[in-house]
Amino acid sequence: MESPLKYNSVLGYHITCLYCGSFALVISLLAAQFSYRYVAVCRPNQLAHYEFSVLCCIFVPCLVCFIAWYLFVFYGMSNSIEKQLYLKEELKKYYDEDSTKVAFIAVMYLSIGEDGERIWRFWDLMLLVACVITIGGCFAIILFCAINIYMKMKNAGNNMSKRSIELNRQLLVTLSFQTILPLFMMYVPVSLEITMPLLEIETGHLANFTAGCIRPRVTSATTNRYSAYSPEKPKSNSKIHF
Repeated sequence: MESPLKYNSVLGYHITCLYCGSFALVISLLAAQFSYRYVAVCRPNQLAHYEFSVLCCIFVPCLVCFIAWYLFVFYGMSNSIEKQLYLKEELKKYYDEDSTKVAFIAVMYLSIGEDGERIWRFWDLMLLVACVITIGGCFAIILFCAINIYMKMKNAGNNMSKRSIELNRQLLVTLSFQTILPLFMMYVPVSLEITMPLLEIETGHLANFTAGCIRPRVTSATTNRYSAYSPEKPKSNSKIHF
C-alpha cells in the first residue's frame, strides 16, 4: 500500500498481477535449475547432443507458468465493486485506505445470495487450483531431481572425479537452500493467504509476510569460490579449474 501507483487503478492493477505472476516464475525457475542439473549429472549425453532442445523443454514452461498465473490473478482476483464493498472496512482498518480509490487484488471464493444460498465463484476457485498445481508440481519436480542427483553422485564411483563430485555437491546444496528459504518465506505464506479465506480466517497484516532477499547470500555461503573470496586480498593470475 506504499506504491505511488496505488491510486492508478489500471496500471497499478496490472503491475500487481505481474508481481503475483513472478511468484510462479521464481518457483518454476527453481524447478528448471534442478531439471538442468539433473540432465547434466544423470543424462549428460542428452545435454551434449540436444542442448538447445533440452533448454527449451526446461525453460519454456517457466514462461508458461508466469503467463498462466498472471491471467489467473487478472481474472480470478479482479477488483470488482462487490469486493470493494466487502473490503471497505478492512482496508480502512489496517491501511487507512479507501477501497474504491486504491488499486488492489482480492480473492472471493463465494458470495451469499438473497436467499442465503452460497454462490461459488469459478475463477477465484481456479486461482486456488492453479496455486496448488503450480507450487505442488514444481516442488515435486525439485524433489525428484534432487534425489536422483544425490543418488547419482553417491554411486558415481570412478565415473566422476573428486573435483566434479564436490562441485556438483556444492551446487546441489546451494539449490536446495535457495529452494527451502522461499518455501517457508514466500510460498507457504502465499498458500495460506489463498487458502485461509475458505476457512473464513482473516489474515490482516500477515498477508504481507513474504521475503526473498536473503537468497543471494546462500550462494556465497555454500559455494567455495564465493566464500573463499576476499576483496582486501585479491589473488592475481587466479584460474578456475574444472
